[in-house]
Amino acid sequence: RHRNVTCLSGIRWLNMAILADAFWLLAVHPVLLMLTSACDCYLTARQRIRSSAMFEIGGQGAVSLATVAAAYATRRLDVVLLALVAARGVQLAALLAYIHHRMHGFAAERYFFGLREQIRYGVTLGVAGTLSMMLARLGDFFVSRYYGTEVYAVYSVGCTEIPVIQIFTQSLAMVALSQFAALELQHDREGIRRLWRKILTSTYAVTLPTIAFLLLIAKPLIVFMFT
Repeated sequence: RHRNVTCLSGIRWLNMAILADAFWLLAVHPVLLMLTSACDCYLTARQRIRSSAMFEIGGQGAVSLATVAAAYATRRLDVVLLALVAARGVQLAALLAYIHHRMHGFAAERYFFGLREQIRYGVTLGVAGTLSMMLARLGDFFVSRYYGTEVYAVYSVGCTEIPVIQIFTQSLAMVALSQFAALELQHDREGIRRLWRKILTSTYAVTLPTIAFLLLIAKPLIVFMFT
């Protein structure tokens, strides 16, 4: 009961009606996302790099298509959120089916060892991911809290994100994560630096031309998106 009161107080402070109307959908989505990320890490840790990248990029594309299709067909936020959760569920089910049938399940190898190190690593990674997500959405929180529902509606629509770069960087991060862990296990600091430079080079090679292209077509793109 105390937790419910705390959640309601937080919802009132943020002044976001969507948190009250679709709380469980919004709660289920990050759980599915964490489980999907765990399966991706499981694949990359066992050198199934192509499979992990395929599921990550394909899953992101499927989620985007599902939500856009739901928005276009219904114009209802609850349906869009339901499509988002359903698409994430399908992505997770596909990953679990692949691990079960092609890799003989999670019990095929000795996995639950070094639990203290795994928990410490997972907590560090989880806290960093949570903080980065909160910082990325900080503008949403403050606009909703201090400027009201109408202004937030205009702000949220006007600040629509085109996740071209995000899809690439997230997929790259999932693939690189296990390689960083393996290098750290070998205490190969120079290998970590080389891998980091390679990742930065790949990221800049994609993001900088993409940003330049979006800046060049900004006006017609904005007109197309909002008319």
